[in-house]
Amino acid sequence: MARAARVSESEGSRSAATREALLDAAEILFARDSFAGVSLRAITRKARANLAAVSYHFGGKEELYREMLRRRLHPINAARLRLLDAALAAHAPRPVPLPALLEAFLRPVADLVDATAPAPHPFVRVMGRFLLEPPAFVEAVATRDFAELGERYGPHLLAQLPHLTPATLLWRMRFVIGAATATFGRMQVIERRLVALGAPVDGAMLLRQLIAFVEAGLRAPDPAAP
Repeated sequence: MARAARVSESEGSRSAATREALLDAAEILFARDSFAGVSLRAITRKARANLAAVSYHFGGKEELYREMLRRRLHPINAARLRLLDAALAAHAPRPVPLPALLEAFLRPVADLVDATAPAPHPFVRVMGRFLLEPPAFVEAVATRDFAELGERYGPHLLAQLPHLTPATLLWRMRFVIGAATATFGRMQVIERRLVALGAPVDGAMLLRQLIAFVEAGLRAPDPAAP
């Protein structure tokens, strides 16, 4: 019985490792190419797994893509909510200032960035592609994952930006996400230029620069206002 339990545990560990290898391979390849441009054979070859493993763990290519997104987005969005709660507690009973709200929202993605790495984190590139060409089948996943963020952050952002309508805030938060994704996804190119200028390139400076930029955009007049 003990030997059977050890064998079962070993098989479970191998199965879990194969699942993670498939997700890692999918993330790297989807970062480089679009959803349509990546074949399951390419993913399994990179993961050193067989096609049956994809069916066993995910059911198919679409669910593999969904799970690849969920694996990163759920912890990122959970961290955003924790940081918001911490900011609310730190500033209570006063409202949370806009820069603190933006830091809570942006830091979990900024933490993926290593300016010294030879390439961006693949998930940042995945998100860049997702913003430009989202597969239709993941729209519900994205809507659900970001709904709670909107409900929690929205009132605090509007309290700091009373001149904006909720619709304009929605537009501008999309611009914030786009600016962050473009910046984090091309950090290595920016870093080389900054080094040539003698400017600091650490992650803390990157986040401060991004927050200052998007804060100015959020505070700009609402063109839809009467």
